[in-house]
Amino acid sequence: MTTVAVMAGDRQWGISVSGHVAEFGGPLYSMLGPTRLDHVAEGFGCVGHYVESSEDLCQAFEAAAKSDRPVLIQAAIAPSSPDPTLIS
Repeated sequence: MTTVAVMAGDRQWGISVSGHVAEFGGPLYSMLGPTRLDHVAEGFGCVGHYVESSEDLCQAFEAAAKSDRPVLIQAAIAPSSPDPTLIS
């Protein structure tokens, strides 16, 4: 049985962004540059896939099902964060 992990990345510390927006009016030091965790996984001997669409995600799952090594699928998603008005 192959282990498959899916990581959804929006290039920010979401909960930190919400707190910063609520307290300071904008994100402070919580926006991230491009980080390819699929490459990091490969460095540890896993299979890595980076996907940006649902079609790519389906193909990555199909490839993962055939793998004899652990798989990380990094899915790029649109930035979002919790509603800052809900943070007390």
